[in-house]
Amino acid sequence: MGAVKQIEVPDDLFEELERFRRSLRISRVEALRLLLGKERARRRFLALSKRQAQRAKGLSEDEAMRLAVEEVRRVRSLHRSRKRAK
Repeated sequence: MGAVKQIEVPDDLFEELERFRRSLRISRVEALRLLLGKERARRRFLALSKRQAQRAKGLSEDEAMRLAVEEVRRVRSLHRSRKRAK
């Protein structure tokens, strides 16, 4: 375990984190890791969708839909493989 580090956060933010943590029955560290992981996933998704939009500018609607379906399948497959790895 690492060194003890303290951060000061506003009371309302701390209370919200505590509600979230208690609802999942996990530690504060696990709650923060979960939230950071979700933020990383959101950023990856936004970057992917931006790249897709740039690639899809010259595509027909059917081609764009086909690419979107393929990408969703790829992301779901990746998500399933990560769940199995845990």
